[in-house]
Amino acid sequence: VAGEFREIVPDGRLVFTWAWERDGRPGPETIVTIEFADHDGGTRVTLTQSVFDTLETRDHHVAGWEGSFDKLEQHLG
Repeated sequence: VAGEFREIVPDGRLVFTWAWERDGRPGPETIVTIEFADHDGGTRVTLTQSVFDTLETRDHHVAGWEGSFDKLEQHLG
């Protein structure tokens, strides 16, 4: 995976690019935005990623992010 941070707002927001490498070169690039907000004594995390080149690619990313957040919840819980 390759990418670069585009925006960093402490305690608020991260924006970065995301591209899987294919044959040693970056594939199609997406933009990932992660926002953090206080919520009921905790933190609400909202993740948005776009634009995908195929629905299959989108679905793989959804599964990957869901798995990552599940592991994070287990670790913090």
